[in-house]
Amino acid sequence: MELVKKTFGRFPASGKSGNPRIMIVGIHWAGKNFRSSGQKDAPDYLRDYSQRYFFDRVDPFDAGTGAKISRERVADMGNIRLRSGKPSAAITDEIKKIIGNDAVPLIMGGDHSISYPVLRSYEKFKRIILINFDAHLDYKEEDEIRGDTVMYNISKLDNVACILNIGTRGVVAEKHFKLAKRNRKIKILARLENIDKTLAELAKKIRPDGVYISLDIDALDPSIAPGTAYAEPGGLTYGQVKMIMESIAKKFKMIGMDVVEVNPALDFGNLTAGSAVRVMMDFIFMESKYEKSRH
Repeated sequence: MELVKKTFGRFPASGKSGNPRIMIVGIHWAGKNFRSSGQKDAPDYLRDYSQRYFFDRVDPFDAGTGAKISRERVADMGNIRLRSGKPSAAITDEIKKIIGNDAVPLIMGGDHSISYPVLRSYEKFKRIILINFDAHLDYKEEDEIRGDTVMYNISKLDNVACILNIGTRGVVAEKHFKLAKRNRKIKILARLENIDKTLAELAKKIRPDGVYISLDIDALDPSIAPGTAYAEPGGLTYGQVKMIMESIAKKFKMIGMDVVEVNPALDFGNLTAGSAVRVMMDFIFMESKYEKSRH
């Protein structure tokens, strides 16, 4: 791991927090995105924006939900050092170490393709539900791991029991859309008002060991997240994402999250950074608030 000078939210750096529950990690990976490579710069960009929080001095408190956490529960581990020629293996190895310490990784990408080597590290979990916030299904049926094939390849992992897609929209290739719908592991949430019912059905049917959340920032509306290569009008609001995440936290054990496809070069007025950082903070708050109630 490569340590950083500015930690996310000014939380303690790796080694300066006794036994953190949530470990924040950056992955500088652009993948094979033909449109842009700027997403590799997102981890440091999000850390810079998060300096407005002073969690080196006070414990975080969310006035909206009443959630609070001890800053000692969170540590910024730095960025994964990507080995030349084997970046995917390096990601899997480092995330596996975090999971082995019974901690929860909170990951800043990078290209969406990082979700595959991350989820590959969850070997000790036998049944995982992946909640995928994304404007696109990323279900091109090719074995090469890219941003547009990542969900197809994740669906082949034995311990991933279901992928629930939220925020799907836009003009897409009908062929890939139909192929995804034929996959029994793939579900597409058509109406947000059905989220509680859908989550309850999945909990009863699958009985997962945990839920992993992947947030492609283009799931959000471009009015609050313009800084991404594949922005689509008609996206989710921040409030909708927060509401859904709280529903997830109430029902399931949250075992990790990644936030991907933030492109600093395409951002405007730090809108995308603000949305991404706030969603990450919500994950931290909700994991802490509902952890004890699930046991």
